[in-house]
Amino acid sequence: MRLMPTVLATLVLGCQGGAPATPTAVPAREPASPASENAGPPAAAGETAVVELYFDETVSQGELRLRLLELSDSRCPLGVQCVWEGQVAATVEVSRDELAPQVVELVLRSGLDAGAKAVAGHRLRLLNVEPYPREGVTPERREYVATLEIEPS
Repeated sequence: MRLMPTVLATLVLGCQGGAPATPTAVPAREPASPASENAGPPAAAGETAVVELYFDETVSQGELRLRLLELSDSRCPLGVQCVWEGQVAATVEVSRDELAPQVVELVLRSGLDAGAKAVAGHRLRLLNVEPYPREGVTPERREYVATLEIEPS
């Protein structure tokens, strides 16, 4: 029973040798100018595609248009020893001509497959978000890139 306060304190503090990893939210905001149309190379019908999303840009992939709205990053920063590895979540707007835009949250956890989300007749999976957090460094909004896999469902 004497170990219980130590274990509880470790869980509450979250990290040893540094500040606890706290979520970093990058809020959505409207771009100053119209979003650019960044068309990725189209995948052949029925094939899986990989696209990179940056803030304030719209990416077209086949009939889909995708826009990165928000990121929430609680991954353990490099150089910090954390109890929990954390996760990153990307909020993405997906639109298609005949459908109203839909907003989906894609989550990536280290070591766990958070699964794909079905939207607009496709399955989306978050593969990666860069830059990876570093202790004491806050990247600018324009530096973030979310890599997604798009698969017809």
